Amino acid sequence: MRSFPSLRLFARLWFEGKLIRHRLKTKTLSVAKRRLSDFEKDERAKAEQGCLLAKGKMLFKDALAACRENGFRPIVPRNQKDARALKPAALACYRQRADALLKSWPALGDTEIRRITEKDCVS
Repeated sequence: MRSFPSLRLFARLWFEGKLIRHRLKTKTLSVAKRRLSDFEKDERAKAEQGCLLAKGKMLFKDALAACRENGFRPIVPRNQKDARALKPAALACYRQRADALLKSWPALGDTEIRRITEKDCVS
């Protein structure tokens, strides 16, 4: 798609239910087509990397293991702050919270995430 006031080309695509707009930083259509395909490949790679669900079922213990493996940071960082590692004290705090949660709710580890409701968390 072309932005007429600036005559610059940008990508506009729907991916996993979200509208993604990205400036291609060129005025040439042939260069824009190549950059668009590269951008689309990058977005698909990010989505595959972030996709932890296997056949729509994920247990809480699997999600917690993935969080611990990533150092309690997002798999696909949205900004520079998300990309930085947590400090050791924060990591220890998150680990302590997760252990306390599993200790107080023993059946939680083997529960599917989609089956956990707000009512379960309150009671």
